[in-house]
Amino acid sequence: VVSVEASPITAPLLQQSAAVSRHRDRWHVVALALGDAPGRIAFHASSAGGGVYDGVRDTGRSGGAASVEVEMTTLDLLW
Repeated sequence: VVSVEASPITAPLLQQSAAVSRHRDRWHVVALALGDAPGRIAFHASSAGGGVYDGVRDTGRSGGAASVEVEMTTLDLLW
């Protein structure tokens, strides 16, 4: 299993879950964004508890998302 997660808030939580899973030997977490070209992209990370609204677009529903830059790659380069 490969989990790709761009959120700098959610990725560490996903890594913790994978580390204690009985499937940890075959679960790989990749803390990157996926896009059409490698590089960096603005990512809107909401305050704690609002991760459901995180993303590359600020939807305005998070109650104050902070824009951070995250690394981005393509699926072809990742795979």
